Amino acid sequence: MIKLGQIYKSKDSLQKLFNCDLPVIQSYQLSKVLTAFNEELKRIEEVRTVLVKKHGTEKDGMFTVEDRSKEQFFSEFNPLLETEVDIPITKIKLEILNGAKLSAIDVSNLEFILEE
Repeated sequence: MIKLGQIYKSKDSLQKLFNCDLPVIQSYQLSKVLTAFNEELKRIEEVRTVLVKKHGTEKDGMFTVEDRSKEQFFSEFNPLLETEVDIPITKIKLEILNGAKLSAIDVSNLEFILEE
């Protein structure tokens, strides 16, 4: 089980990992995870957009949530991010990533998929 917030937080780091040269098996396994994550990210974004429109103000066709409404926005958005979903994840050994360009933040975001 993985929380939607972890998926949401790791999306950019996962994309970086996906662009790394990995052995074929790990690339295939990662692509399956990324496909499942993208489905969840699409749903998260749909809910986030509804909440931004609900709590935000529109200017020139763009919605923004101003400081006075952020607490209300996050009181609805954060519980969504705490929701757990069942996505099978095959861990990737760190040694396979030798030479990969990932920041410390990326590695932290990807802890759930990496193993020593």
